[in-house]
Amino acid sequence: MGRSLAWMAIGLSCLTVSTAIGGDSRHEVTTDVVDLIEVNRYFDEHASPVYQQLIFYDWNESTGRYQVRAFRIIKSLQQMPHRVRGSRFYAVVWFDEKDGVTRRVLARAVRQSWTQHDPEMAERDTFPVQYRRELSLPPRRTRR
Repeated sequence: MGRSLAWMAIGLSCLTVSTAIGGDSRHEVTTDVVDLIEVNRYFDEHASPVYQQLIFYDWNESTGRYQVRAFRIIKSLQQMPHRVRGSRFYAVVWFDEKDGVTRRVLARAVRQSWTQHDPEMAERDTFPVQYRRELSLPPRRTRR
């Protein structure tokens, strides 16, 4: 199923999520579909928690591996991925302070990791940030 079809297939299921966030079904939500969402918990050398982050990946056919598209620090439990009822997708919905938009990111796969290295930072050595697609913005917005 293509990315646009994936969004259409579960759009109705996610309507209740956007209503809950904005209190209004017309509340604007920027939606992206990625191939994988990773919930990463980063610990320091003393095994103390430092931060949790969501890492969004797209599959790259030519390299045969997932590549980081974007990441966001988890600031509340509301940012944890959940299964979209009646579909094979997971969703994360939150107000993204970085871009000033309410986001919905959908994926067919979610993984959890507990690391003493930052997978997103390590990815920068093989796939520099300037080549990432990043998450979408509404047409009238520009990146800060």
